[in-house]
Amino acid sequence: MNFRRRGAFAPLALSLLLGASALAAAPRLQAQEQEVPRRPRGPAAGPVIRLPRGEGADEQQAPPESQKPQPAASQKWEYCTVTGNTFKAREVGLSTRYIPAALINYQTAHWEDVEGANHDHAILNALAKLGEEGWELVSVREKFSLSEGTGSSTPVFYLKRPKRQE
Repeated sequence: MNFRRRGAFAPLALSLLLGASALAAAPRLQAQEQEVPRRPRGPAAGPVIRLPRGEGADEQQAPPESQKPQPAASQKWEYCTVTGNTFKAREVGLSTRYIPAALINYQTAHWEDVEGANHDHAILNALAKLGEEGWELVSVREKFSLSEGTGSSTPVFYLKRPKRQE
């Protein structure tokens, strides 16, 4: 035989032998790994156990209509909005001065102006006033207005509080 050929096949034979031994050992390794049993879940997880009526069963009759708990009355709310970017005109002597203000619009069609040093302060003053009166902020949206290539946006704040008993 030619020794050169035998030398070329030796690395191939060795790699085949190592691969075969690895494949033979794989089932043994898998057998050594233990599977953790899963607990059944859901309504069909186990048998339903039914107890006989009588001994130990708590047999109570339904309470009369007068003793049944009444459903709670649904909560009624009142709403208002706060809008910024408005000005309040104030006459000072012979001139008129415009002061930044936030406009509070109550659900009852009642309006109120709250002043501030600038529009942000006016909105903060209005929200602080309403917060002290028990109003909660529900949401905020931007009101956009576009005209002839220019535009502006005004924040609108929506608030609510439990309706007061009249």
